[in-house]
Amino acid sequence: MHADRTGQALPCEGPGIGVCYPGDRVDPDHWGVTGCCSFWSLLHGGVSQTECPERNDAQGRETSVTGTMQYAPATAKPRQTTARKPSRGRVRKAGHRPARATVLVLWTGYPNGPHVCRSLSRAGFRVLGANPEGLRRSIACLRPRRYPPPTDSPDAFLAVIEEICRADGVDAVVPLEEDIVRLLAERGSELGSVTIVGPTAAQSRALCDKAGLARTAQSLGVYSPRIVEVRAGEPTGPWPALPSVVKPVTSTTAGAIVRLAQTFEERDAFVAKIATEGNAALVQECISGPRWVVHSVRGPGVFEYVAHRVHLEWPRTAGLASIKRPEPPPQSLVSAARRLLEHVDYRGPSGISFLERDGHYYVHDANLRFGGTTGVSIHAGFDWPRRALEVALGLPG
Repeated sequence: MHADRTGQALPCEGPGIGVCYPGDRVDPDHWGVTGCCSFWSLLHGGVSQTECPERNDAQGRETSVTGTMQYAPATAKPRQTTARKPSRGRVRKAGHRPARATVLVLWTGYPNGPHVCRSLSRAGFRVLGANPEGLRRSIACLRPRRYPPPTDSPDAFLAVIEEICRADGVDAVVPLEEDIVRLLAERGSELGSVTIVGPTAAQSRALCDKAGLARTAQSLGVYSPRIVEVRAGEPTGPWPALPSVVKPVTSTTAGAIVRLAQTFEERDAFVAKIATEGNAALVQECISGPRWVVHSVRGPGVFEYVAHRVHLEWPRTAGLASIKRPEPPPQSLVSAARRLLEHVDYRGPSGISFLERDGHYYVHDANLRFGGTTGVSIHAGFDWPRRALEVALGLPG
């Protein structure tokens, strides 16, 4: 299910779509459930085909959840085209219609970069892409702009981004990577009048910080798992019962991953690993019930969403979603996500994760950006990136 701008649920146009991560089985007979949508859509035809194929009809067309797109059968002779060298930093797109606005995407790599770039390009935006120095280009942007690592040299990073925005008349910056989101939340004003499609520093502390999310949820009466912070090797309260989930308080791009500790020794080792990276650890009680993720766009008078039920994650119980499908969500789930966003008056895209136990929904993670499974919502009929930019820039949609 997805919803319109008033928050009313609308039926999806097709079945649920899955996304695969390393460790998952790919079943080509059921791409809509266990196949890698991003892989197959890219395999079958360039930057404009992002829908997940469900089946081929007799005419060789792929029927997807968002309509029918043309696909040449394997026996057909391929079209002869003349490749043109793309301009530096531009995302390839067809047509010559005037751009609605200029958008800079940081960065354009897999998995979320290509989906965001294609969505915005199809919607008529002029899309510029940029990647870190030394990182390979992506299929969404063959000649990306380059910037220094934001964690190693934040001043140099901001100077490069500010110059790109000034020279190319950028209207909005869309950060997709954790470290960039956090840096722009703190120092985004240094880019001038450019719209940052992401959180402010206060919003990031209240929702993106794991301990801050728990405090915010408690103040609003939203259920959240029991947690304890560990700083300088000392817990701030009683340990949750084993097994327990160990994660960094502040997520980073290259930091420690979430782990499930079965023993005291594992828990202490995971906490110590996070401490070596200069981060505080958070130990959370393990809730083994169903997991939900609400992808939404919020703005003045707008709250649109699609809710996904997670059917498999990797690593099990404490990892990334491997298979998720859009399903009709309980109203209490959607209300909890909306209350969290309204509390900080956040305006933009978000992905908020919940765990279900005894009919209650416990919030345990919030990302105020486009996450790695952005394509799942697009395949379900909710053009998440397009709507987020239209709301952020006050454009009709």
